[in-house]
Amino acid sequence: MEMIKHERRLDVNEVFTSLRRCRPGLLMQQEELDLALATLDEFLHGLVTAHDAYEFKRNFMEIIKRSKPLFKKAQEIKSIPNPETAQRPPCLNVDSGRMMLDVEDTTGDESLDKDEENEKEDLYAINQTQDDLQHPSQRCINAVWVDGYNRKRDVIVTKHPPAAMRAEFWRLVLRNRCHDVVLANNYLENDDGPEYPALIPGEGGEATFGECSIQVLAAQAPAQSIIKYQVKVTMSEDEALMVRVYKITDWPYGRDIPQFPSVVNSLTELLHDAASTPQTGPMLFCCGDGVTASGLLVGALCVLRRLSCSQKVDIYRTVILLRRFCREFIISEKQFEHLYFVAARYIDSRMIYEELD
Repeated sequence: MEMIKHERRLDVNEVFTSLRRCRPGLLMQQEELDLALATLDEFLHGLVTAHDAYEFKRNFMEIIKRSKPLFKKAQEIKSIPNPETAQRPPCLNVDSGRMMLDVEDTTGDESLDKDEENEKEDLYAINQTQDDLQHPSQRCINAVWVDGYNRKRDVIVTKHPPAAMRAEFWRLVLRNRCHDVVLANNYLENDDGPEYPALIPGEGGEATFGECSIQVLAAQAPAQSIIKYQVKVTMSEDEALMVRVYKITDWPYGRDIPQFPSVVNSLTELLHDAASTPQTGPMLFCCGDGVTASGLLVGALCVLRRLSCSQKVDIYRTVILLRRFCREFIISEKQFEHLYFVAARYIDSRMIYEELD
């Protein structure tokens, strides 16, 4: 607060560096860091960026005009990476904030030794800068936890795995009871089949990756450009899980938004409407780089859940919270603006009718 008061600026990195220089043990836990950032953000912005749903719809054009400076402000608030010790949790165990596997460390049907994994010095982290992002044929499987609007650790986000890591991908789904899996990108236009291998067979088919058996029992098209598969994942006779896999067919890898942007609403509404209980595991979002498509989908889901629970829209604060989990989420103005249209369509299609009822 002294920096804001006297210098009329805020550099979060500089503040935390200064604090840790005075006392190295300050704010080393993720929970402490989250609380400090949330408190600061609340102090600076409060509810000034929140809108009542019907006020948002009535004044939509005026509100969206203000999206550009808000996006710029969101970009200026830097995320602080976790301490090094917090970036090395046990493999395939998401009790910590992050899990990482390296294709050089394992084959598709072997588990990593925890001690060997902890000795690795060059593990690729999903929240490095955009310039550092590597192709999934070089690194995988990297996943990060993301909190939802009203649920801790609601979503796991990961990159599309290379062929050697498909068993690890499905083991991740099975061990964390991910009943909903979203495959966001379509790779056909990239002609990168070997580098972006299929994760599920066709309808009625069965595939085996390591010790994981993947069987597609049924398929349907619940909305335009979305295919929903009913999939049975089995690792042993005692470990089996029924999974809903949603595949978006019109979102080429590398695009900020799909060719038909309404698919974002359609998918997030399907996920929002799906039955959820405290025992239900997290959803898993998978896209080519682990950030672009998945970040927009997680953001849209948070917007819808906030609208449903509180009848409020706050795109800015939604994005700020998401970027604390992964700073590459919502990095384009196009994606930021699209979240406004996601909220407007949901209000039009759902909330107006609920009011009439």
